[in-house]
Amino acid sequence: MLFHETLERLADKVKKTTNGRLVFEVYPVGALVPPFEGIKAVSDGAYQAQFSYSAMWVRKIPVAPLFTAWPGGEIMPNLQRGVLDGAEYSIPAFDKTLGIWEVCKYVMTPGIHQPASQTGLLINKKAYAALPDDLKDALKATVAYSNASSVPAICANLAKPTVHKASLV
Repeated sequence: MLFHETLERLADKVKKTTNGRLVFEVYPVGALVPPFEGIKAVSDGAYQAQFSYSAMWVRKIPVAPLFTAWPGGEIMPNLQRGVLDGAEYSIPAFDKTLGIWEVCKYVMTPGIHQPASQTGLLINKKAYAALPDDLKDALKATVAYSNASSVPAICANLAKPTVHKASLV
């Protein structure tokens, strides 16, 4: 389950829950501001909200390293040069996107430390304060439902750690 798809599902659920009174316009990463600049854009009011995950907060929020690992840009070059025999960076969908499954002889899923990643909806303080209380309540309930329903969906797809020959994946 990738983050953009999760956001699209959340946006649909918010629209339905609020009977169209609150609608999120969903854009791909980098369409409005450069990657890693979303927190500042929301804080400055450039747009009202951003769906993100904790790795995007590194270097922006001082305590972020307590909740996430630094981005792993050196994994693939070291796998390809044979410095590493194996690696696991993030959720299986990202590992596959990086190409880890093409370089390593075996792939284990899910990652022992992170079968999923923590996501969050960052909302501009003034924009949130301007919402009527019933929309705030609906938004809180919908986000909570989205977070709760994402975990079982991920676990259902990755119920047991398994080792596959990479060529079979």
